[in-house]
Amino acid sequence: MNRGTVSHVLQILGYEKENIAENYFVQIDGTSAVKYDVVAFSDKYLKDISTSCIAVQNVTDEHEEGRYIDGAKYLAVPVLIISMNDRMRVWKIKADKSTLLKDDKSNMIQLYFERNRFEFMSDSLMASKMGYRQIDFCEAAGLIDFSREATCNMLSEEFEKGFLAAKAYLISKKKINGQDLNNITSITMHVIAALIITAKFRQSKS
Repeated sequence: MNRGTVSHVLQILGYEKENIAENYFVQIDGTSAVKYDVVAFSDKYLKDISTSCIAVQNVTDEHEEGRYIDGAKYLAVPVLIISMNDRMRVWKIKADKSTLLKDDKSNMIQLYFERNRFEFMSDSLMASKMGYRQIDFCEAAGLIDFSREATCNMLSEEFEKGFLAAKAYLISKKKINGQDLNNITSITMHVIAALIITAKFRQSKS
């Protein structure tokens, strides 16, 4: 599915150009990130896990598809649209298990969204994400909590790795004391904070 078709489908569902980010990265662990072709948000300015609604990705095979399905829960996006060859698949994303909603030819999928456009609009998806409303095909409550917990775990692991690496270096130099440990902690926290700011900046530029 080309970008023009993607834009048209998202417009049908009420997402304007300002609500859409292209080449959007989401971190899934300390060393790996997944880039989505297009992500639609409920807010024109705040584009993060609290406002993510629909992600769109073109893949070459089912193995690659699985990677993006798994990554979608870190993005806390309730709906993932996969384009593969001449077919499109619409996935309901949950923290524990994702479900295939629709599998059809690319030229037919637009009809599916036209018939169900109200369920895919940002107000409906956000209500489901926040637990205010349960949609028949979408059970998005818990996605934001999963993503936030995953991020906290990732930062905790990265802090521990950085701290232990710096500590091991000082021990190898036979120079370590209480002040050194305080300095290591401070530097490690500043580096992680810088990584977070950089990631948020990249997302805002998407």
